[in-house]
Amino acid sequence: MGFRFLHTADWQLGRPFARFDAELRGQLKDARLSIIETLAALAREEGVTHVLVAGDVWDQMAPSDQSLRRPLDRMRAASDLQFWLMPGNHDPAGAEGLWQRLQEMGVPENVHLLLEARPHQLEEGVFVLPAPWPTKRPGRDLSADLDRMETPEGALRIGLAHAGTEDIKENAESAMLIAPDRADRAGLRYLALGDWHGMKRAGERTFYSGTPEPDRFRNNNQGYALIVDTDQPDAPQRHATAQFRWRMAEAAFLPGDDPVQKLADIFPADAALDRTLVRLEISGVLSLSESGALTRFLEEQRARVAYLRLKDQGLSVETDARDLDELLGDGLLRNVAERLAASPESEASLALRYLDSFARS
Repeated sequence: MGFRFLHTADWQLGRPFARFDAELRGQLKDARLSIIETLAALAREEGVTHVLVAGDVWDQMAPSDQSLRRPLDRMRAASDLQFWLMPGNHDPAGAEGLWQRLQEMGVPENVHLLLEARPHQLEEGVFVLPAPWPTKRPGRDLSADLDRMETPEGALRIGLAHAGTEDIKENAESAMLIAPDRADRAGLRYLALGDWHGMKRAGERTFYSGTPEPDRFRNNNQGYALIVDTDQPDAPQRHATAQFRWRMAEAAFLPGDDPVQKLADIFPADAALDRTLVRLEISGVLSLSESGALTRFLEEQRARVAYLRLKDQGLSVETDARDLDELLGDGLLRNVAERLAASPESEASLALRYLDSFARS
């Protein structure tokens, strides 16, 4: 029996993004909320009607009413689709928690809360077997419950779980890691996982979809959802869903390098970067004039990107008499620059770069 569905996880709705300024915080939170429409459009385009969310639908155990009602409204608007939501480690189904609040609010008919470890029928002969988190620290592999779930003979069994595996431990206790052969043990056609925020194969017929909207600097295939065909359970189709791009980059400089050219692929001049967040680590040695050019270039890029986090402690500035003569003459700034150049501290290199920029302005 063939069956197709959309596998997603780790929506982390209501994530505060506290380290960013108010404007960017709002944009990132809105992007997470609008992922519901993005996934709905993808489901329609691919001709599937069931969206399975493998945990961490919300980012915290006690979100605001706004963070609960607005996603429900958007799922209600996609009434042609069925959303299956399961608690994860960020939003466990504890007593008097958000899931009870959702039940009291009343969820749309096309939204299904997977709060118990029991089979739920998606369509005739097709069942989802969830392993919801009942508490923040259950202390065991919850996916083991799937082994004991009974379904009619010949039924197609799809597992839904949320935790790390042996090669993706994060901060999980070893007892809570999902067994690598869980799909075989539980007789699953496919095991849809959440918790790891990147798309990754985790075993036979077992995949993490990753978060559909990136939320951290990590090169691990964030920003995707999976369309799964149970006739080909080892080959789900990856689809890009992200609005924002979080990019990690490094650059090492040598004297004579053109900093602008070296960083051109990170900050392309012909691209809009207002939805790109960059964490850039730079190191090496530059001359005073080269470092000044780098400082001016990065100031320009900071105005283009959504966010720039710069780590430049590994960058040193070399000066020679010609640099100082050309730029500063023999006045007070020359004296300051010579003192800075004699200092081994990384702050001195940064100060030299800004001194160069000031002198050229």
